[in-house]
Amino acid sequence: MFTPYVVREFGGVPVAFIGLTLRDTRSTTTPIDARVDFVDEAQTVNDLVPVLRGQGVEAIIVLLHQGGTQLGDPNACNALVGPMAALAAAFDPAVDVIVSGHTHNTYICELSGKLVSSAGARGTYFTVIDLALDPVTRDVVARSAGNRFVDHAVTPDPDIEALVADVQVSTAPVANAVVGRIAADLTRTEDAAGQSTLGAVVADAQLAATADESVVAFMNPGGLRTDLTFAAEDDETEDGQVRFGEAFAVQPFNNLVVTMTLTGEQIHRLLGLQFGGTSRPLLVSAGFEYSISLGGIAGPVIPFDSIKVAGVPIDSGATYRITTNSFLANGGNDYAVFTEGVDVTPRLLDIDALTAYLGANGPVEPPPMDRVHLTE
Repeated sequence: MFTPYVVREFGGVPVAFIGLTLRDTRSTTTPIDARVDFVDEAQTVNDLVPVLRGQGVEAIIVLLHQGGTQLGDPNACNALVGPMAALAAAFDPAVDVIVSGHTHNTYICELSGKLVSSAGARGTYFTVIDLALDPVTRDVVARSAGNRFVDHAVTPDPDIEALVADVQVSTAPVANAVVGRIAADLTRTEDAAGQSTLGAVVADAQLAATADESVVAFMNPGGLRTDLTFAAEDDETEDGQVRFGEAFAVQPFNNLVVTMTLTGEQIHRLLGLQFGGTSRPLLVSAGFEYSISLGGIAGPVIPFDSIKVAGVPIDSGATYRITTNSFLANGGNDYAVFTEGVDVTPRLLDIDALTAYLGANGPVEPPPMDRVHLTE
């Protein structure tokens, strides 16, 4: 589908840049054409090494949407965890540099003879990588890297500044349209049970959009990218107003809201997946509740009889129409049980569900955090 690599010359020495995404893309991004396969990252790179060497290329840089996490200084590599170390070891020794990402973390590492960098997220840092190339061997003979903090005192690039200004002008009529009101801040701040006021409202919005058939909506917290704040920055008369641009910043992925049928037993297994892998606690709509028992030797468990819809315990063998988004429906965040759902029906964009709810129910109050109960 795309060019797998490009070769650029520096002082007459060719350098290859191999670009690839992670093999877990299907479970992290939707929608994706079913004809597209995502294969092993290391095998992909290693298959290209002899191709590049056949072209006289010895200096190889991999640009990879995968990474790791460390808790040290942005230029440290403090007990890095995640798939990055294993991938670095699996890549052919011919690879000199790996520019990584995905985890929104900063680090500069030496892993399995390769320089590995990550610049965090949201433009907070950028990475400067310096390489010395031998004109005879055509390989990297010295290398260093460092993450630099982006200071707002930096003079903006005039071409990029002009592009941003042009986009802001052209999108202003849509972005500034008022779509609803809130009565107070709606935030992603989670309580001990993983609930948040913003998450509850988004789940309620998706249930409201599909209330003709569904009894509960499940939302992933990672799909909420910013908070909705009550106070306007410069005009008190606009306090509580939510503009389309603000709502879109909360849910910018254009995921579809979908409905499907799950059994009570599947819903129980679904909730149990919250405690492993890359899963984070699901956000649930009003009228659905359950308890998390923290006292188990094997870790947190969810008693089956604590799961209720409209106050009524669910039945293991009964079927329930549920709502979620297309990301979770495809098993995103290790929620594979969603892929067992039947009669999966796409309904509308998630941003449309949210704006409709804000418009129909404003000013929207922060819901009480009483849907998930923690017990000893």
